[in-house]
Amino acid sequence: MPSQKRGIRIAGSSGGFTDRQRAILSLAKCDVDVIVGDWMSECTMSWHGAAKNELRKKGIPDEERAGLFDPSFMDNFKPALPYIQEKGIKIAVNAGASDTEMLAKLVVKTIAQLGLTLKVAWIEGDDVMDAVNKLMKKGEKFENICFGGELKDWGFEPLAAQCYLGGAGIAEAFRQGADIVICGRVADAAPTVGGRMTILLLVRTLTQYFSGNVVAWLES
Repeated sequence: MPSQKRGIRIAGSSGGFTDRQRAILSLAKCDVDVIVGDWMSECTMSWHGAAKNELRKKGIPDEERAGLFDPSFMDNFKPALPYIQEKGIKIAVNAGASDTEMLAKLVVKTIAQLGLTLKVAWIEGDDVMDAVNKLMKKGEKFENICFGGELKDWGFEPLAAQCYLGGAGIAEAFRQGADIVICGRVADAAPTVGGRMTILLLVRTLTQYFSGNVVAWLES
């Protein structure tokens, strides 16, 4: 936990196949309070979402398939875990993609194998395909705000739908004792906002949190 004498240090890493794979390990060795990570793009959302739709149609149970999350994440993350526990660093990443709970359980299993005691939470609620289907049946138009037109005019059947969740759920998970929060589709700034919100509400006043939030965005 940072003292009142210095700013909160939030470090950011990315996990695409062209990004630096050792980033989380390198950052975990630094003097930081929170590490956030981005493993998800609109392209990977489409890949994983379409794959999950196909698996649902075939009725394949979760225990008989590979998880639809970033395949490189655990290789990147596992070496950093001892440093994360030693230094008390908070972690919030969007690597869960279309199988956030499955990835979170894999992280829990890995932590136990390493003999560590880190607590893991996951954020759900971003998969809204069922809600979209129900709304379409009720006549919702889903108008394109950029180009006009309605979803029904597209000519294709939607395979997946995810909404961009904010940082409040991440902050609540940290408040309840999580060290690591695994997310699916959240807004790009959500892990940073959630981490900052948590620490500031613990060591400072609510007024200080809101007055300094823009600075956190610039620093991130």
